[in-house]
Amino acid sequence: MPLDWENKVIVKKAHTKTRFCTVPIDDPNSCHKFFGKYYHSGETILVCEPSRNSCVPYIILPDGVISVVMRSGAFVGYWDAGFHVAGPFTEAKYLVSKQDFVYESPENRVLTRDNANVSISLSILLKIVPEHEYVQQLVTNVSQINETIDANIMERVRAMGRTVKAREAYSLRGEQHAKGMLEHLNANLSNKGIMIKRVIITNVVLDKDVADSMQEKTIFQFKNTLERKRFAYNQRIKNDQEEEIKAKQIKEEERKDENEKAQLQQMQKTKEIEAIKAKTSRIRSEWKAKTEALIDSINAETDLKYNEIVAEANLVETQIVEKATANAAELYAKADAYRATTVANAEQEVAPLIAQAVQLEGNAQASLEKAFVSKRKHVEILRQIEAINSFVENKNSIIFGEQKNNLLAQIESFNMVNRQSIAR
Repeated sequence: MPLDWENKVIVKKAHTKTRFCTVPIDDPNSCHKFFGKYYHSGETILVCEPSRNSCVPYIILPDGVISVVMRSGAFVGYWDAGFHVAGPFTEAKYLVSKQDFVYESPENRVLTRDNANVSISLSILLKIVPEHEYVQQLVTNVSQINETIDANIMERVRAMGRTVKAREAYSLRGEQHAKGMLEHLNANLSNKGIMIKRVIITNVVLDKDVADSMQEKTIFQFKNTLERKRFAYNQRIKNDQEEEIKAKQIKEEERKDENEKAQLQQMQKTKEIEAIKAKTSRIRSEWKAKTEALIDSINAETDLKYNEIVAEANLVETQIVEKATANAAELYAKADAYRATTVANAEQEVAPLIAQAVQLEGNAQASLEKAFVSKRKHVEILRQIEAINSFVENKNSIIFGEQKNNLLAQIESFNMVNRQSIAR
């Protein structure tokens, strides 16, 4: 059945230290919904104390907890999660959460090295180490956990406060001091079954009087520093202006010196250029004379060589013409002889063919004469047929006498028979 405070919303007061506590519950399997919640006065639930039904011969332990098992009030050991057979006098007396808890320790007032009051607030992340021999002692007296943690925090905070003066107090929020606090707490609490995972120094506050005094002092120092810097700035501007004027004068003198040097060097270079021009003109004249003489010599040699080459060419040309004429005459003679021989051979070879052609021509003429005779007969027959057709077309013509082999009589008889048949 639900507890009387289970459905209430309980809030821890601000700026108060975290307090761990133990609460009784009915069902051990519902312990996880209580861990980390706030109890009546804002305490954080760290340990649950479940009740045991002695009529049931077993115990079911949830996961994620440290189960402290006792028999008849004597410590037996730490059991794992799951189903366990147990007698009526054996019970899981305490269930400790394995989750991480935030422990807040605000406003730890200590003295600085110059005896100024400073308030240091911090927050740590911790968890209970499973199966540690000291866990059984912690759960039987949870308030001892609070006292142990507070004592170690206060010890380290005092040491931190004594390392700085009031004006350096705000540097305590740095990572270096948080790391030192983490190492200190783990060194002192690890043997008590508590492991610190992280430390954050959340706030460092000086007393109002000290803070106001430091603020006024800081403002005065700032104004004094600002005035000194302004004076130094103005003085620096004046010095820069004077240095600029001096630098301009120096540069002007240097520029004049450089101009004089440049003019002197220009005059020297001009003289050197004139000398080089004169020397160049003289050398050009000498080379021109040498070149003209060399050209005349080359021209004379060229003319002589040209005449020699022309004479040799004429001689070679004459020889070539004579040789070509002789070769041409020889070729003409050979060509005439070859032509006469070829013509004679051709006439000899063609003679039988010519005789055969004459004979064929005679035969062809005889055949043509026979053909002409046949043609004349054929033409005559055609003329007769044409005359007969014209005679037939004349309806008034009549033939008398015996027909026998008379062609005209036969044709007329045939026409008469046809006309009678048509009339019928």
